Amino acid sequence: MKAERQKDSVREAFHARMHANNMYGLWELASQMTAQPQPKMIPHMWPWSVTEAIVAESAEAVPVGDERRALQLFNPGLGGRWATTNNLIAAVQILLPGEVARAHRCARRTSLHGAGGFDPDAELGLA
Repeated sequence: MKAERQKDSVREAFHARMHANNMYGLWELASQMTAQPQPKMIPHMWPWSVTEAIVAESAEAVPVGDERRALQLFNPGLGGRWATTNNLIAAVQILLPGEVARAHRCARRTSLHGAGGFDPDAELGLA
């Protein structure tokens, strides 16, 4: 009985350490696995006529502060999950002249309006 409780304690400590490091054993997930991938995202378009109006409105309604003024595109098929596709996050950001947003660790930025638009990748020689 004591040996069994000790094994349970060791097992629980192992699982806690594994989960705390964002790992899960396949033995825990086997019942959730499918024979083939079953992506839940759906084909979706964000019409520029709608998106542009909302982005422009955000320039007046939301100040640039600690966070960038960016609108993330959520795929309606992912049930509100923080993603645009199963493996990609896309957002539209607006900066007004003279505004500076904090740096991002990995982003591809493109100027949508050429007149006076700023493409940081071009400035960095990445475009």
